[in-house]
Amino acid sequence: MTKNHNFFRKSLCEWKQIRQFQQYGWIFRGQRNSQRGLKTTLERACENYAVSLQQKGNIIEKATIREFKRKFHHYSQYIPAKDDTLEWLSLMQHYGGPTRLLDFTYSIYIAAYFALENQLAQDEVDKGYAIWAINANWAIDQSAKKYAEGSDQYRFLKKIIQGGEEEASFFECTFRKNNSKLLACPQNPFTLNERLTIQKGVFMCPGNVTSSFEDNLCSLPGWEERENVLEMIIPERMRREALDWLYDMNISRATLFPGLDGFAQSLMVSPPKGWDDKS
Repeated sequence: MTKNHNFFRKSLCEWKQIRQFQQYGWIFRGQRNSQRGLKTTLERACENYAVSLQQKGNIIEKATIREFKRKFHHYSQYIPAKDDTLEWLSLMQHYGGPTRLLDFTYSIYIAAYFALENQLAQDEVDKGYAIWAINANWAIDQSAKKYAEGSDQYRFLKKIIQGGEEEASFFECTFRKNNSKLLACPQNPFTLNERLTIQKGVFMCPGNVTSSFEDNLCSLPGWEERENVLEMIIPERMRREALDWLYDMNISRATLFPGLDGFAQSLMVSPPKGWDDKS
């Protein structure tokens, strides 16, 4: 049964306190609505299809990956290796497809931008904006302990096995075969696309796709401790100051999404200088 995300530790943060949470070994995710919890696009797709994640999660993941592989060549000259499932999932996530992956970043400031760029609705203002923080080293260690020390899965999750076809095959046997265990571990494909590079991106990947992301995460001992998982809440009143501060750090949609789309969309969040000039 999916845990209510309110079980996670919360901390109300003034903007000037944010920097104290940026530390080595942690990853971050920004979400506009602090009440939304952590949910993958695959979970949301199952809700849209009106089917059970528990009964159909594996089937839908397999079907959507197959469909994406079959038609991707119409849109791109670069084609990943057929069996590199993590890179295929990364591309699907990049273009908005339903996957088990959940976007995180190594930068708390980039996470803050994604949390703050869209203003809360009037009935959500008192809830604040959310930045989720996960101790990646803890997640790796506890996920690896689900398997026998020295096993292929243990060595893969501990990053002892890296690179090439071997890594792709171990992702398959760890995450997609034989009723994979409940776990949640940071993962990235060997080949990083432009967006992952610019956004300092990393994915949190649940082990068992027929259970919710939060159930996978909460299977790891210590999930309830703020030293491992924390949801930071930024009040609505801090939004404008924080966005101006991030803009001065060169963090905006224009820099995070290079190209005309990103630049044009950035004007919705950070108006040009002089827009309020009274002269």
